[in-house]
Amino acid sequence: MKLKGQNTHGSVDKPRKGAKQEYKSLFNLSIDMLCIAGFDGYFKKLNPSWEKTLGWTNEELLSKPHLDFVHPQDRESTNIAAKGLEGGKSAVIFENRYLCKDGSYKWIAWNSFPQVKEGLIFAVARDVTRRKKIEEELRRAHDELEKRVQERTAELQRVNEALNTEIDKRKQVEEALRESEEKYRTLVESTEDSLYLVDRNFKYLFMNKEHISRMGFSGDEYLGHAYSEFHTPDETKWFVENVNEVFDTGRSIRHEHKSLRDGRYFLQTLSPVKKPDGTITTVTVISKDITELKSMEEKLRALSLTDELTCLYNRRGFLTLGEQLLKQSKRQKTGIFMLYADVDNLKEINDTFGHQEGDLALIEIANILKKNYRESDILARIGGDEFVVIPVGTTGDNIELVTARLQKSFEIHNEERNRSYKLSLSVGTAYYDPEHPCSIDELLIQGDKLMYEQKRHTRKS
Repeated sequence: MKLKGQNTHGSVDKPRKGAKQEYKSLFNLSIDMLCIAGFDGYFKKLNPSWEKTLGWTNEELLSKPHLDFVHPQDRESTNIAAKGLEGGKSAVIFENRYLCKDGSYKWIAWNSFPQVKEGLIFAVARDVTRRKKIEEELRRAHDELEKRVQERTAELQRVNEALNTEIDKRKQVEEALRESEEKYRTLVESTEDSLYLVDRNFKYLFMNKEHISRMGFSGDEYLGHAYSEFHTPDETKWFVENVNEVFDTGRSIRHEHKSLRDGRYFLQTLSPVKKPDGTITTVTVISKDITELKSMEEKLRALSLTDELTCLYNRRGFLTLGEQLLKQSKRQKTGIFMLYADVDNLKEINDTFGHQEGDLALIEIANILKKNYRESDILARIGGDEFVVIPVGTTGDNIELVTARLQKSFEIHNEERNRSYKLSLSVGTAYYDPEHPCSIDELLIQGDKLMYEQKRHTRKS
């Protein structure tokens, strides 16, 4: 490849030799597991990280089909991924388990790209076993927390029912009632959960200290006052519907609820308090603070939806959020445009300047996209050199003006950087029509097709 401003073969060959040497050094020194595999099912080249991670020598790994090292339960999905690459799929990201020499298995995350003409697959693999263990530990912690919540709720319900029975027998067992009330009060006042009772008219009959503190009361001035006196109309409507459901069905219900008072998340359980004859007298409300649990769930979700290099959404994140956006567009009957972009000459940048420079180029492209579009827009890197943004416009917008503004941002960036190469994108803008809806995958296919039409037109020009 001749770089702009260079006229002799000698001046180009030296950088090329240097780039090859840098590539070889990066390949051997990378902490990631880099490999080249053939469509015949065998590895062709492996860097030293494979032996460090799995314990097998490169000779042992090269001597057998790579499927022999894959966990039996993961072989089918691995075959499907390989077939997709052989069929020309631009990039495949998946996870499977590999056998170590000591007999254990490690989870491996793959990012693979095919070279169909050469019959080769280039892949970057990473040991994510520790992340998988953390995810499993978080799941177990979540299950344990749910179990404790259920046990505590059941315990409080049993105490409630016992208390109601004692009230009905007040004249005969007055002393027993006082003892039961004391036990109940100790329990509900010692818990960190908010607990209160309301009647059929949604008026407060009791609050424990935790809920009194959350509501900002100093004593029992809440008694006899309705829920609506201390909450917004929307919160009141939601609460009344739930209490009525408990009175009407006689069953407990549970909801996650975000408080507008302090923005914290609660697992709210509403349960009926019944007389011996089955008549429901009041409803008990127990609110358990699950804000920390929701935060852990959000962090775990972010790990699975975000591209590590660019901090944009990855393909999974885009498909998850994009599908929701299309449903919203269909409900609102508003068409939206999606931008599908492919980085021009990324392979040449990698081959000439090294993959570290290629990664830097991808990061800069991501930053340009962030500057051009709103924080509420969905920006994602769905493949090695493929980016998507949705929405970049709605029905009636001049979409050519939108793409022209993006290209202008790249021109300004290239002038400021003044590098030996220039960053540019080939783009296609696909339109989602709510009158003729399609899936997010179909919209991606449409955008990919339009992008390649623009790329071919540019090359001809």
